[in-house]
Amino acid sequence: MLGSAAALSLSLSGCTTNPGPNYEQPGFFYEVDEAGETVAEPPELPAAVMDAIRATLNGETVMVAGVRIEGSDLYVVYVRNRGFCGSGGCRAQIWRHDRQVTERLEPLPVGRLPIVRLQNGDDGNVRLGVTVSDATTDPYLLGVELNAEGWDPDGWSADLATHIGTPILSRPMLQPIENAGQ
Repeated sequence: MLGSAAALSLSLSGCTTNPGPNYEQPGFFYEVDEAGETVAEPPELPAAVMDAIRATLNGETVMVAGVRIEGSDLYVVYVRNRGFCGSGGCRAQIWRHDRQVTERLEPLPVGRLPIVRLQNGDDGNVRLGVTVSDATTDPYLLGVELNAEGWDPDGWSADLATHIGTPILSRPMLQPIENAGQ
């Protein structure tokens, strides 16, 4: 038995492999490597949005990234922790905030970072791309369109290549919120 293991070791030592795309796999999650992701620093989230997020966290420490969608009163907020995420990723929250009202809208589909801004739809609605992957597929962008209620699961959507759009949220932007909700 030891001899066959040594023979296998010798026969594989000269092999070269093409590793393909660089994925990290913490646990059973696949996450797209952020190498090459360059995103400008996001503006701070409004205090009312942060307070509403903290109120849902029960004192847990979470990782949060958020950004205002340029040209709108909408914010995309990605909250990552064990309670909010599963094997497919996390659901990014959509918030509308103006000076009088802050409201949480229908969140984006389950996905990972980065989230990219796509060209607006023909009707002017904001379109985003959510990075989607699982253990059986390579990452791709799920293009979704936002409306007055947030994401409409029955509205426009498309499977897109990962290299289009402008990144608005990425993993390097995640920041811990410690002792949230206390």
